[in-house]
Amino acid sequence: AAADAELAIAELPYSHRAHEFRGGALVGMGKRDEAIALMRRAIELQPGCATAHAELADLIRAQGHRDEALALCRRAVELDATDPSAHAALGAVLTELRQWDEALRALDQSLAVDQSNPNIHFNRGQLLCRMGRTENALAAFRNCHNPSYDAPR
Repeated sequence: AAADAELAIAELPYSHRAHEFRGGALVGMGKRDEAIALMRRAIELQPGCATAHAELADLIRAQGHRDEALALCRRAVELDATDPSAHAALGAVLTELRQWDEALRALDQSLAVDQSNPNIHFNRGQLLCRMGRTENALAAFRNCHNPSYDAPR
């Protein structure tokens, strides 16, 4: 995949998707700094791409840059409110910032757009545990395996 991603950039140097693709391959190889640079380039090439903002936010959040990650997530949601990755990334940052009610709203919005992502159900369950809402957390964890189940809020 890494060689394919590099080839994509060589053939399409002005494609934000090629930069996103290569950035994802670099993350898989443990080269986060290079991936961050490519995601920043993807945003330069296509400032309106919500997914690129959300992906960059996830990368820099993992490095502890929560304020910048939060701004990127908010921008991603602003750019495309129907992108579940934007809401999921926002929920992750807000969870780390201990803004739990707002984080729960973001994760719920992600699920409203796409119920099928088990990671969002899992993250929601973890958040609900932190909030002391055990019954709701258990239902969310069940949804990791059965996303069609309607969890109590």
